[in-house]
Amino acid sequence: MTPPNDIVWNHRLAELLAFQQVNGHLNVPRRSGTLGQWVMTQRRQYKIGLKGERTTQLSEERQNALNSIGFDWVVDKKSLRGWDDRFQELVTFQEEHGHTNVRQKEGSLGRWVSTQRRHYRFLQEDEQSQLNQARVDRLNQIGFEWSLLKTK
Repeated sequence: MTPPNDIVWNHRLAELLAFQQVNGHLNVPRRSGTLGQWVMTQRRQYKIGLKGERTTQLSEERQNALNSIGFDWVVDKKSLRGWDDRFQELVTFQEEHGHTNVRQKEGSLGRWVSTQRRHYRFLQEDEQSQLNQARVDRLNQIGFEWSLLKTK
């Protein structure tokens, strides 16, 4: 028998997928009732797990379930732009400049690019990461450089 907490969590995950079908993204506003609160709680529990200060209620299995659908663990609070929006911005930058090496000092896109590289390193080291393989594949398709270090 499935524990009640799992039933509720799986129900919210199904709600999140329905939200994605309608809205094209997973960034449910906090003020959007129960689902918005649930999404905020998942992000908070993820941060607790990253800090390791105390035990998180977000199991690895649940993290993997959210990662598999492209869940954004960190949202740019200033603009609330999701991963797909930033990716499209990077595609436009790549088309205009012929590369994807946006400097951090060039603003929010540069910081986002830096964050992707950092989380890719986390992924390579089997640490928690906001990147999943689908996102890595999309970045690879546009020629994203994961490291700026020049090899001799």
